[in-house]
Amino acid sequence: MSRRHARCPALAIVAALLAPLPLPAAEAVAALQLAQFPGSGDAGQAYLQQMLREALAQTRDYRQLPVSLSELPMNPQRIAGEITRPLGKANIALWACDGGLMNEPGVRRIDVPVDRGMSSYWLLLTREELLPRLQKIHSLEQLRPLKLTFGFPLGQNLRPVWREHLDIQDAPNQAQAMRMLQQGRFDAMLVNPGHHQRIQANLPADGARLAYEPNLLLEHPSATCFAVGEQNEQLAQQLQQGLQAVIRNDGARRISEATRQKNAPAELNLGNRQRLLLPASETMERILKPYGEWMYKP
Repeated sequence: MSRRHARCPALAIVAALLAPLPLPAAEAVAALQLAQFPGSGDAGQAYLQQMLREALAQTRDYRQLPVSLSELPMNPQRIAGEITRPLGKANIALWACDGGLMNEPGVRRIDVPVDRGMSSYWLLLTREELLPRLQKIHSLEQLRPLKLTFGFPLGQNLRPVWREHLDIQDAPNQAQAMRMLQQGRFDAMLVNPGHHQRIQANLPADGARLAYEPNLLLEHPSATCFAVGEQNEQLAQQLQQGLQAVIRNDGARRISEATRQKNAPAELNLGNRQRLLLPASETMERILKPYGEWMYKP
């Protein structure tokens, strides 16, 4: 401490408060390990890994970085903990661009809508006995009394707009959620069209029959973004530029088609369904605006 500050403790305190905060120490990245999240499916994981590989190929410092999945699926809290700590079991994750995970301390979002906005659309899987009731619904207000679930323990990571307009409840996983739906603990499970075939293949063989409501499509303008820990700021910056380049040069569309992520199955008839629209957040509107041509449209 200088003599001036020693003679005046108040000045020393002010100087300490004004001093810049230390930045997180940069981490030496030897491999990119994507946090596995329940429900993404094999095709979705293949798409994400290939997007990362081609984006890395566009970077200056990370072209040779190998890409792999974490050994086990993780919940949102575990994901945040792993990607923000040095040498975690994952160092990159995918989540809703404006979801709770992105607001966790130490998380650095990469502002590119990786999934083309497919996460904007949701179908209702319900018990066949409830189909006549659901077919009379034409607004969010009419849907509000029903107990809905995404089939995951989202907790505070569920975007507030869903809880504001609908009764959304947690479930341990999608398999148990379907059983709970059969038992009447939920009235419907929200299913992303990209996961339709996997859900269809895993419908319970016994108990109450489950079916998709055929006329409604919930839409919440949204997308998923990659995120890393703040200690990997340089990686984040270069990955953002790499992902943008892959979208611009049409590589992303090629990867999407090769991994069957391009469109929802035709039998779902998404374009002719009545849409129930939940408003987008300001954050999401800002992220989506530059990517109009890339975004999926039913």
